[in-house]
Amino acid sequence: MALTSLTFLLFLLVLLPVYFLVPKRLQWVVLLCASVIFYLSCGIGSAVYILITSLSIYFASLRIDNLRKQKEAYLKEHRDLPTEEKKLYRQKIKTSQKRTLTAALLLNFGILCALKYGHFAIAQLNAVLGWAGSGGIDDHFSWVVPLGISFYTFQSIGYLLDVYWEKLTAGGGWSRKKLFQTTSVYLLLSADHPGAHQQIRSAGPPALCRTQL
Repeated sequence: MALTSLTFLLFLLVLLPVYFLVPKRLQWVVLLCASVIFYLSCGIGSAVYILITSLSIYFASLRIDNLRKQKEAYLKEHRDLPTEEKKLYRQKIKTSQKRTLTAALLLNFGILCALKYGHFAIAQLNAVLGWAGSGGIDDHFSWVVPLGISFYTFQSIGYLLDVYWEKLTAGGGWSRKKLFQTTSVYLLLSADHPGAHQQIRSAGPPALCRTQL
């Protein structure tokens, strides 16, 4: 569904009345459904990547935040622990959080780099192999690069880092997090209608705009 196509215009003409007619508490659901439809219209392959990002960021943020809560509860319950033991416990929790963060970063940046720079990397490697007189790697393949993959990847990771740095707490439900990552309708509505922007800001974590849940 190209942005300049008649199909997209009809899509908006149906979406906008529905968005403004439903109660405000359900407007985020309308945007989520519309965003999913938009992505699926571009092919299921596009939706797979954003689903992976959405799920990985969601569970990683929950894991990191639950470890923080566990730390606070433990230290509150064991107030009389020696300072050194408290320090060791904090380091243990921080290590677990770092491992979760690192895994999420490697997964999502790995997908981004493979999709956007895979052919370039293979071309450079083939140039080196050719200079060395060795056979090159076949790069005659193609894959679907989702709309706005760099945008939603970096914004989602920004949210995860905010949770890791304890600027935010994880929550809001996976469906609301996914709304932040399906950027197609958000970009169109928020540009022209501040109310839509505010509704999205209140819908979940800041994969598009950093704000407290």
